[in-house]
Amino acid sequence: LMPNKESETVCRCLKEVVEELTTMGRSDMKVVRFHSDDDKSFHGRVSEWLVDQQIRQTDTGGYRPENNSRAERRIRMVNEAYKANLLTATGGIDVYDHLWGPGLMYASHRVNVGVWVDGRSPWEQLTGSRPKLEASDHVFGAKCHVYKAKEHRKTKSEPHDLGIWVGKSRQVPDADVIVPVAWDPSTQSFELGATKVA
Repeated sequence: LMPNKESETVCRCLKEVVEELTTMGRSDMKVVRFHSDDDKSFHGRVSEWLVDQQIRQTDTGGYRPENNSRAERRIRMVNEAYKANLLTATGGIDVYDHLWGPGLMYASHRVNVGVWVDGRSPWEQLTGSRPKLEASDHVFGAKCHVYKAKEHRKTKSEPHDLGIWVGKSRQVPDADVIVPVAWDPSTQSFELGATKVA
């Protein structure tokens, strides 16, 4: 997720996406074009990097959603998947609103691995292999326990912390992304911590 839309930040995130696509994709595939609206964050450093990488840059010529219907449709699909995940995880209450970042990442991944109406999936097109559900995949928002090493425990504390499972890590193989949860007696509610990879 991008903390801001400055050209340097967008460039760093774009590099990560291109590297991930290149690493995951078949050897005969490479990124050849980057299409966006004409936001100033895609100028400057982003344009320079794209030229260096020999990736063609095209745009819709300003913010006109009707000129970028595929992207707008994709954004709508991800948002709908995210809302469905939250509804499933919470039964319709808004206690997980703070999970929007990891929730959108999870929803985007689920849309990518899902089989579309024409029988294809973006994941299969990129990697050449069908996506598989594994035993380590869980439902978004599932309660989990994260082991805590002895040196990090308070005296007589539990050997684990309570957390919320929000997806598989894309950076660390076979790792989960967990948002820690702690009970706050002063507010009589659970407080969410910073996302961790476990």
